[in-house]
Amino acid sequence: MAFAPLLMDCGGGMPGVPGGMPGGCPANIADAQAVMSANFGLQGELEGKVKAALAAGANLQKLAVDVEAEVATACGNLAKDLGATDVEAKEEGPGKKAEAACQAAVKAIGAQGEGLGQAQRQGRAPEVLCVDERDGRVRRQVRRHCQAG
Repeated sequence: MAFAPLLMDCGGGMPGVPGGMPGGCPANIADAQAVMSANFGLQGELEGKVKAALAAGANLQKLAVDVEAEVATACGNLAKDLGATDVEAKEEGPGKKAEAACQAAVKAIGAQGEGLGQAQRQGRAPEVLCVDERDGRVRRQVRRHCQAG
């Protein structure tokens, strides 16, 4: 890409290449509106293509952050409903919150399965996981089947 050197100071520069545009990047490339309003100093159609590509990247990055937040919330709620207490990420970074919350949910589901098998071996009614139709939360009930209400 012939215009890549012009964008070196956008988004942290290119590894191992000193310098970049005098004055730095003309826009915050994480903000699609700022990208579309910026002037990269390119000719006509090329300027439009660069703006479109950078704006699409900014929009995709925002979407990824939103999806991660939703997944982290869903897995975290499930894990807490199943009795997990440690659902927070130990590390910072992309995907770490969702990864920690979903791992906690998987661990809690596994623990529920172990409890079910142990109850069956002992001949008693196991705890089953039921979704409460009133609020959508998962709750344990000591019986063989979930019941409405």
